Amino acid sequence: MATLALADAAPLPLSADGGIDAMGWLDPDQKEVVPICQAFDQRRRGERLRLKAVASDSRFRAGLAPSGQAMAGLIE
Repeated sequence: MATLALADAAPLPLSADGGIDAMGWLDPDQKEVVPICQAFDQRRRGERLRLKAVASDSRFRAGLAPSGQAMAGLIE
């Protein structure tokens, strides 16, 4: 949900062909990783950023850094 809020915090940038680039505000190559509060400030200024993030599962356990591997679990 935070990513959706960040995407909506400022107008989305335009791509080279003039269309809307929905992910253009993200910059995965940036050295500095910014926390969510700073990310809102940067988005409002129209800046690109690299967001500090973690993933959590639908059981709302503590978040873990993305590993690139999928896991499945039974929800009881």
